[in-house]
Amino acid sequence: DYLLNNPSKEVFNVGTGKGLSVIQAVKAFEEATNNKIRHSIGPRRDGDIEEIFSDNTKIRKALNWKAEKSIDQAMKDAWNWIKDD
Repeated sequence: DYLLNNPSKEVFNVGTGKGLSVIQAVKAFEEATNNKIRHSIGPRRDGDIEEIFSDNTKIRKALNWKAEKSIDQAMKDAWNWIKDD
C-alpha cells in the first residue's frame, strides 16, 4: 500500500540494523566459498570509521520489511549467484 500511495522516489536503507566487522565478513565469505582469503590486520588508520551499519527504521515502518537472511546465508547466495553467471 505504501508504494502505491507514495509514487515519489524514495531511498531506503536495506540491512539488518546490526554492525558487522571486516573480519566477520571475511570469515563468512571464506565459509561460503571454501576458500581462504589472504588478509592482514593492522592498526586503525586516520579516517577509518569505528563501526557502520544500516538504519532500517524507515523501511521497517513504511513497508514492514526486515532482513530474513543471516550474513552467512547472504554470502552463500551471493557466491552461488556469481558462480552461476
